[in-house]
Amino acid sequence: MKNNRIQFWRIIFTYQIAFYHLGNVYGAKNSWYIAVEFFFIVSGYLLADSFERQAGKDKVIPAYEYVLKKYLRFFPHALFAFFVAFGVKWFREGYAGLRVLKEFAIRIPEALLLSAIGISEDPDYYCNSVSWYLSALLILSFFIWLLLKHCRKVYLRFLIPVSLLLIYPYLYLTYGSLNEHRAVRYLVLNSALLRGAAGMDLGVLGWYVARLIRKKETEVTGIISDICLLLVIAASFFVYRTGFDILFSFVLFIGVVLAFSAKSRKIFDNKLVDKWAGITLAIYLNHKCFRGLFVLIWPEFGIVPALVWFVFITLYSATSFYTINALCGLLKRKKVE
Repeated sequence: MKNNRIQFWRIIFTYQIAFYHLGNVYGAKNSWYIAVEFFFIVSGYLLADSFERQAGKDKVIPAYEYVLKKYLRFFPHALFAFFVAFGVKWFREGYAGLRVLKEFAIRIPEALLLSAIGISEDPDYYCNSVSWYLSALLILSFFIWLLLKHCRKVYLRFLIPVSLLLIYPYLYLTYGSLNEHRAVRYLVLNSALLRGAAGMDLGVLGWYVARLIRKKETEVTGIISDICLLLVIAASFFVYRTGFDILFSFVLFIGVVLAFSAKSRKIFDNKLVDKWAGITLAIYLNHKCFRGLFVLIWPEFGIVPALVWFVFITLYSATSFYTINALCGLLKRKKVE
């Protein structure tokens, strides 16, 4: 289910995350990490949409098959970004001899997109830390699909409300904000999975809310959606690690639901938005790989470094995205032959 308004905001929120991480090394403090919640909410919504479309045809695929399709789409790009990040880390820290193998072995779960399970207890576990989101997304998608397939009413009417009432207060009281994904040593109190579960539960709930709103879709619905999403971007820039994170998440929820329910606008219906949104996965996965080297070149942040960063990660990510897709396409054709 492709929605061009969501595609547009997917681009914006991807760069929000990229600039949040860049700002970190320059000492900038804001809550732009909240953009991750946007992606979890959208993912939950799309999962529910996919499930309901299949349920309407009485052909619901197994949970593992749904997750496997996502995994095969993410994995080549995540693996490439992992090796690039590992290479940069190797170059900067001067790994030598057996240490290279040791460092690589520690991060094998990350390379396989299994880091959110919490296999390793190494404090410097991540090489390309942004991969935690994809790992959590895949793990949660499997269980949410099972819940929708086998106990949909219980999940929608009981488990989702309870999860939201428990998870958000727990994360806030434990970590002070929703900006936590590294405490993954345990499967139950796992910050990455809990954060993702709350967001995806909101997204699943959003699909059923949108089904009611969609019958009355108007231009106003889309305008309110854009205002909500823009408000979160603007407001989260001026605060840092506050209780507003929970409020921001629910405003994002409203924005996403209304975006999927609104009439299409010509400004979003163009090939540029579609193509650009297509490389956001690569932008997300690659934007931290060269951050350390970038700061060595520009120790002081300013307009010029920001523009160079924007252009570089966009062109680099587009190149890597289409190159990897082309190579995967060649491998598939050879396999068929």
